Amino acid sequence: MSSASRWVLPRNWRLVKEMAGRQIAAKYKGSAFGWLWSVLTPLLMLGAYMFVFSTVFQRRWETVLEDKVSFALFLFAGICCHGFLAEILSRAPGLIIENRNYVKKIMFPLEVIPVVAVAVAAFSLGINLALLLAMYIAFHGVPPATALMAPIILAPLLIIGLGVAWLFSAIGVFLRDLKHLSQLLVMLLLFMTPIFYPIEVIPEAYRVYLLVNPLASIVTELRDVLFFGRLPSPLAIALLWAGAVIFAWLSRLLFLRLREVFADAI
Repeated sequence: MSSASRWVLPRNWRLVKEMAGRQIAAKYKGSAFGWLWSVLTPLLMLGAYMFVFSTVFQRRWETVLEDKVSFALFLFAGICCHGFLAEILSRAPGLIIENRNYVKKIMFPLEVIPVVAVAVAAFSLGINLALLLAMYIAFHGVPPATALMAPIILAPLLIIGLGVAWLFSAIGVFLRDLKHLSQLLVMLLLFMTPIFYPIEVIPEAYRVYLLVNPLASIVTELRDVLFFGRLPSPLAIALLWAGAVIFAWLSRLLFLRLREVFADAI
């Protein structure tokens, strides 16, 4: 593959935008509430977290959270991040197979298909984070100044999402069981990330294993800047960015290498 084709992605943002827009519109087409579901769904989720986890797990967090609303928002911040990766993990293994009509089109840049999936997931993430911010302002006023660091923490999450989409969509062409493995990974990621429990309850000897889960660092740092007014750890942010960029770069290289034989495998 020529070097020019390897860098075709930056010239196709309009295509990504159009395809993502069609998928988002199709998601709510024909429903009674339409686009309102994009707000109602996370709002109902937030209410459920507030009702269930504030009564069941509140004791574990009572030293850092003062009320049920704060507790619900605290949980929701972690759920937003996990939900973004969960949507990508669930969809990625079947992306190329579902779009097999594009595979034999020589001039079509197949690498944008995973990018479109990430854009759709990012749309949902943006809605959820906007709701989180609105609820925070409504109940607690203006967030601390450290909240301005949130984009620096969330950007690696988007880059990791790209890496996951390229990697799993490429391998999914050849390993059809990957879709079942991805569902298992979604569940493991949920429980291996300090979302429903504080990281302090994990024995010190085992916390080092969380380093292999970048979502744990993202959730922890995001909560620190939003709820506690703490600046993120420079080392943690540097490791997140470096790891995310390297992972996405290697995943895209693998995708571009394997795309040569996609048509034969499908």
